[in-house]
Amino acid sequence: MNKISILVKSFAEDLNYCERLFKSFTIHNKDALILYLVVPENDIKAFSLIANDKNIKILSENLFSEYLTSSEVNGIRPGYINQEIIKLAFHELEYCENYFCCDSDGYFLRDFFISDFLYKKDIPYSILIEDKELQVDPHYYNTHWKGRIRLIEKIKTSIGFDCPFTLTNHAFSVFSCKVLKDLKEAYMCEKKLTYINLMEISPYEFSWYSLWLQYSNIIPIYHREPLFKFFHYKGQHLEYMIRGVKEADIARAYIGVNINSNYSKDMGVIGYQSNIPKTLANYISFKDVIYVNFYKIYSLIARAYKKFNKLLKKN
Repeated sequence: MNKISILVKSFAEDLNYCERLFKSFTIHNKDALILYLVVPENDIKAFSLIANDKNIKILSENLFSEYLTSSEVNGIRPGYINQEIIKLAFHELEYCENYFCCDSDGYFLRDFFISDFLYKKDIPYSILIEDKELQVDPHYYNTHWKGRIRLIEKIKTSIGFDCPFTLTNHAFSVFSCKVLKDLKEAYMCEKKLTYINLMEISPYEFSWYSLWLQYSNIIPIYHREPLFKFFHYKGQHLEYMIRGVKEADIARAYIGVNINSNYSKDMGVIGYQSNIPKTLANYISFKDVIYVNFYKIYSLIARAYKKFNKLLKKN
């Protein structure tokens, strides 16, 4: 088995995202890691046309059919739930010892190596964060944080993990097959739970992994911050653009970047742009543009008036 591979779960609607991801993967994959792409059986042909790399292997999601659902879970559509289940169940195929879960709307910015994902040849890095900046943001806190943390706390209660703070992550994380096998054997089988049952308790696959990792201590935890820069909402992206942060700047700290398609999909395949006007055009309304121009003109006139008054006083 490979020590570390990359897993992407996608479907035809995200074909353009995957094409961008594949191109960046081919350019920057310096240790010849294998990328496993899991898609619906009917989508395999379409993806095979853009997967022009011998290190990209396309698999049918039918391999996981016994675990998948055709009904909503926690009010979430079955397609979304099934991609979470596949990420947790992928270890059962025994293709690799660890795998990095990568979403199709992300892409690599610089060369990456096995050493980016593994602390030692048998032990992956554990990507664990508290996401305090998201808790601080009032819009994210009220729209997403409160509901998310409530459901993540349900995982802690279910597995008996008593910890006053919560370390987890959203996506783009390394999964140890040893941890996932232990989750299934020591928790799921013991409680007679399926992967669908896990999603019914809490539909957050990365938190199931990260919290069981901390609870079980089945592998040593060598902490690392996220490998991908993740923009959760448009304000985060806009802030970086206004500050003049370029892709090359992001690449000093991260191997890749993700503009969350949950909020940006209606804009097309949006990447991290260095063009501030283009980004502003995507993110602000026409009404805001009018107000911005009004206040810009008003402030210019006000400054000019002050300068004119100073000149009059001097004379």
